[in-house]
Amino acid sequence: MLIESKITADFQPAQAEAYRAETAEYRRKLGERRACSALIAPAQKLAALAGREHFDFAISLEEVADTLRERLAGEEVADELAARLRVRISLLEALCGKRSGTSWSPVTIAGKRDFATQYADLASLIVPNLTVRPSTDGPKALTRIFDGLRVQADFPCNVSLRHEFGTGSGFKYANIQFAGAAEAVSSFKSRPELFASVAAETAAAGKSLAVRIATPSLIPDGGQFEVQKDKVKAGLEAVARLARWFEEDRVPSRGVASAV
Repeated sequence: MLIESKITADFQPAQAEAYRAETAEYRRKLGERRACSALIAPAQKLAALAGREHFDFAISLEEVADTLRERLAGEEVADELAARLRVRISLLEALCGKRSGTSWSPVTIAGKRDFATQYADLASLIVPNLTVRPSTDGPKALTRIFDGLRVQADFPCNVSLRHEFGTGSGFKYANIQFAGAAEAVSSFKSRPELFASVAAETAAAGKSLAVRIATPSLIPDGGQFEVQKDKVKAGLEAVARLARWFEEDRVPSRGVASAV
């Protein structure tokens, strides 16, 4: 089966016809029923995509997501598999532009998208109770935000859990950011005991207070994932430590909240 995906770009001139010719050549060599071609894209794009007629069949990303949901709803789905399925569904919905409350549209770099998929798979094992928020995986996509952090209903500010990738040189940070608390940085620097259990430091991040752990900088490219896997794992383990600190060590997290 030859599979071609079209998320943002259209076919180049004669590209779809070339795929049809390639499929025909495989059929000639292997047999008429031993080769086929499939086109995958968001449903809205498929409806207007010139060149789809050169493929044997088309599948929308929405259909793929629905199939994964059916698998997730099945009986006896192991926790690890369920986490992976949820991540894939979120990524597919993001590529379809279905992030609620935004006008998000993907501007995707293939290498970053491949890295993001492998990153999300590893994250589902190291921080299974959190999910990686889908990203455009575009030129400026150098941070991953995690959803699912348990924040008390009466917590006085917005809280976000992030893993900064950087550009492959030096180090960046995994951090929890507390919106509107940047002015408290100096006072917390004099109270390092609040963060001793997580071995973190505090710093300003715009108007936010960041509780952060230094992590290896990464090159977010799919071809570089395996050689950086230990660095990715170190970053995700730092994310897990920060999540545990915030959710379980209530004294320092309340201390941060009091500064807002």
